[in-house]
Amino acid sequence: MIIRLLPNSPAVNALCICHERERLYRHNGQEYMVEQISLIGDGQSARVVAELKSPFDVLEDKQY
Repeated sequence: MIIRLLPNSPAVNALCICHERERLYRHNGQEYMVEQISLIGDGQSARVVAELKSPFDVLEDKQY
């Protein structure tokens, strides 16, 4: 799942912390692992893009 956020959103800080510490991030009542964070655009069109993955999928990837 990919989500896009405004750069000054408090959720961006939460995403960064969860990504750095490999913690679960809660989005719309579901828990996800943050796989990747990037910034696209500049100025008013800038957005933070985060790729979220189910924790069960992450566990399967690490086992093989």
